[in-house]
Amino acid sequence: MVMGAGGIGGMDIDGMIYQIMEAEQEPIMNQYQQTEEVNQQIEAYQDINSKLDTFKRDAASIDADTFGAVAESSDEDVVTAEADSDVDSASYDVEVEQLAQKQRIVATGDVDPSDLSGGEFHLRIEDDIGFGVYLDDDVEELSDIASAINNAKGNDDLVQATVIEDNLVLEVSDSNTDLIVEDGEDVHDEKGVLENLGILDLDDDSDIYNRSTIELGDDLGDEGGTLEIEVAEELYEVDIEEGDSAEDLASAIEAEIGDEDTAVELDAADDIVITSEEDIETEEKGNTGIAGIDGVTDGESNYVLDSEELTDYDDGGRLLQKSQGAEAYINGLEVTSDDNTLDDAVDGVTFDLQQDTGSATIDVDTDTEGIREEIEGFVESYNSVIDMIDLYTNPQRTEEGEELDEEGAEEVIEGGILQGESQLRTLQSQLHNSVVMPVDDIGEDGEEMTLSQFGIQVQDDGRLEIDEAGRGWGQTLDEAIENDLDELREVFARESANTIEGEDLDKILDEGEFTLEVSGEESTVSADNGSFDELDSLIEAINDSDDGISRVIASEDDNGNLELTSFRELEHGALQEQMPGIADRVEGTVEAAVGSQFGSQPGYIGEPGGDVGRIPTLENEIDRINENIERDLDRLESREDSLRAQFTRMQQATAEMQAQQQQMASQIGTLGI
Repeated sequence: MVMGAGGIGGMDIDGMIYQIMEAEQEPIMNQYQQTEEVNQQIEAYQDINSKLDTFKRDAASIDADTFGAVAESSDEDVVTAEADSDVDSASYDVEVEQLAQKQRIVATGDVDPSDLSGGEFHLRIEDDIGFGVYLDDDVEELSDIASAINNAKGNDDLVQATVIEDNLVLEVSDSNTDLIVEDGEDVHDEKGVLENLGILDLDDDSDIYNRSTIELGDDLGDEGGTLEIEVAEELYEVDIEEGDSAEDLASAIEAEIGDEDTAVELDAADDIVITSEEDIETEEKGNTGIAGIDGVTDGESNYVLDSEELTDYDDGGRLLQKSQGAEAYINGLEVTSDDNTLDDAVDGVTFDLQQDTGSATIDVDTDTEGIREEIEGFVESYNSVIDMIDLYTNPQRTEEGEELDEEGAEEVIEGGILQGESQLRTLQSQLHNSVVMPVDDIGEDGEEMTLSQFGIQVQDDGRLEIDEAGRGWGQTLDEAIENDLDELREVFARESANTIEGEDLDKILDEGEFTLEVSGEESTVSADNGSFDELDSLIEAINDSDDGISRVIASEDDNGNLELTSFRELEHGALQEQMPGIADRVEGTVEAAVGSQFGSQPGYIGEPGGDVGRIPTLENEIDRINENIERDLDRLESREDSLRAQFTRMQQATAEMQAQQQQMASQIGTLGI
């Protein structure tokens, strides 16, 4: 009996509690295992998403330009070129005579910049009214003057001023363009700022432009009137209507007096500036009776720095670099340009001149090698998606990864982690259909055509293969690129389009009203004047953010038709729909899997952190399991405390019982029993 009690008293409480807790932790460990499996499923879906995104980008990269002409130069140090996709093959011999360059003028005057404080002057270039420069009262350095020029309101990078080795340099931003300057009032030595700086020499610079400024007030347009303007002793009358703005008045003046010698523009202060080689006079406000004209300034002179008269800096003059245009010969014909880009010489081909002398040949032709590389990338990317879906849904598949495990062996990815996900198989089928199903209305005869007719065959395992030997019933890819390039482009790169054409479009323009059904809901736009004057006005009405047709973008296609773009379903009796090629079909299929552009149609897979889709659902499942684990851990902690209390009481009871047994044994021994 004592031995039995001693056995109880000597028990290992911690060991017994550990054994009990270990058994009761097994469900929690199972839940941890569940989270690992769900995380593996999320990673698998993320891998698929990544492959889908790559496939979509590879498909989108095959556009109309892929199949177009490209321009290659025999010497890119002399000239490079770019060609539009629809340009015919050709070869151009280009000989560069001179590059275009910008005018640079250096200030040669010997003056203390501080003497020019508070001065003002005006800078402009041809075909631009320019800007005024106002110097602060505390000018100290040439850099202060340069900053005043560069930061002047209205400069807008027309002229850039820099200080190099204590020399102020003015550079006109446009090549082949001369600087026009106007000095202000005298600030030092009976000269204006520009004369003091040595930029302007009134003895040499005799070409004069006249500038007249009409200062406008806030009450312009409160009432009508007539403004009289005299140019070259010819009188013009400009009517101002009630409600006219500064832009309206400037446009009216431009319509009356504007020509190649006279320009009318708004300056930075919204005043009207008239610049002309001829004398300009305007009637003063008292004679016009027009509200909103606060004053007129006439007769200010702008001096043209004639590059033919300016002396080079090396010879003691102001001219660091003269302005000039580019000159070149293309196939023996002279071509000139204000800059070094020749974009009007040959339709569809832009030449960029790189050095001032030299020759090179530009060959414009189809980039057959580039087309093949793009299609090869497309095929490889498609097969990669199909392989990955098959790996994660087929438990019989394994794949070697790029990483090594702890023992140095290549990682092996076991297949089947997404086994039973039927929608993945549906996605695989949809991708297959988007790629291999026929594209209709191809070529002049409007035929249905598939990739197999261009040397891209579907294998038994669902993967694509480029047929190099012509085993299929079509042709090889190289033969298709050589013989049927237009059809191949249509199959891959044709964009979906909704158009209204011909008489149907003319009727809408004449009636001045257009009603379109968007996802079952009708919207109407109407012309302000009873009819749409031209297609542009109808397009503007549709696209207007306030009154237009929601979720629809209108534009004019290459054939002058109305084109409507939308991710919604459109209905109109005259609407003609052009079905998309493979690239657009792939994009639609991938968007449906991952999520649409507008987010209104969440994809089946979804994205991490999203609201809808398999990935967000699995993330929510992990959160639910983790909550269960936390609750079970709290329960186990309470269970451990309870067991420890029970065993402690049992130990105490055992100890008391042993003490009683010892006391009884002692008493029996005393009695001699």
